[in-house]
Amino acid sequence: MKAEKQILQLEVGKFCKEHREDVLNLSLKELSDDSGINYKTLYSFESGLSSNLYIFFLYYNRSPKPEMFLNELLKTVGDLEW
Repeated sequence: MKAEKQILQLEVGKFCKEHREDVLNLSLKELSDDSGINYKTLYSFESGLSSNLYIFFLYYNRSPKPEMFLNELLKTVGDLEW
């Protein structure tokens, strides 16, 4: 179970990082400044070191197309080998 959680954290963090860069067009510092969340906290989340759901919702709420964000994330997670 622990390994599965770590894999999930890594994939969700990676997905959110790519979404920030490719869709939101924000640097990590810009997102940190805009949201008020510490840079290191965001970095930890994107690196798979944190499973903080509040941060996940930060990416979701800032997405111009939240439904697409969720669909793409679910597709990514669904493609994992458990």
